[in-house]
Amino acid sequence: MLSILKQHLLANPIGTSFPLPPFCLMVGGVSGVGKSALAGQLAQRLGAHLETTDHLREALRTAYPAEFYPELHAHSYTAWRLLPQNGLKTPKVFQGLQTQARLLEKGVQAVASRVAREGRSLVLEGVHLLPGHPIRAGYPLNVTVLLVVRSPQEHLRRLKQRAQTTRRDAGEALAHFSQVRALQEALERRARLHRIPIIAADEPGAEEAVLALLKHQSQGGRP
Repeated sequence: MLSILKQHLLANPIGTSFPLPPFCLMVGGVSGVGKSALAGQLAQRLGAHLETTDHLREALRTAYPAEFYPELHAHSYTAWRLLPQNGLKTPKVFQGLQTQARLLEKGVQAVASRVAREGRSLVLEGVHLLPGHPIRAGYPLNVTVLLVVRSPQEHLRRLKQRAQTTRRDAGEALAHFSQVRALQEALERRARLHRIPIIAADEPGAEEAVLALLKHQSQGGRP
């Protein structure tokens, strides 16, 4: 379906014949899939405000010490180690991410509501944007996508490149690559359950696919 939507977008580009209403676009995905790059490109192209859950988590870390909220100070793919044993069937690595996401939920909601009151569209990216948990901030258009990298080899290459070229902490993700991939699998299962579009960053046209979804849903279509 995404290929059909992309073809429709090429015939009727956004910004020329079909302006979008104010929107909230959430781009989820694990470390190293290209969320920041894609979200930045989309925000610039569409004139939207850009925010990331990593910035919100960093702000909360200064307010909530590690001795009281250790899971907040862990990585998204290692927070599960801090959880007590339980009988839940949900993968433990996803439970750890859920714990972090709950701590960030009010902050994410507050940011989205503030941007909405200012009359601006919002592009929000981060691993903590779980499929099935949309932001309710009064936007007439809400779209959520999950960005993935299908190929483990390509995912590993991207993390290695990020470790070499940026100051972001990709070394830890490389050291826990199996947990990162397990978390992506869990997010994909949840996305399919909630009918959230899954977009492969290692295939051509990821940006066009998101634009096509925005346009399609602004016209009342379903993902």
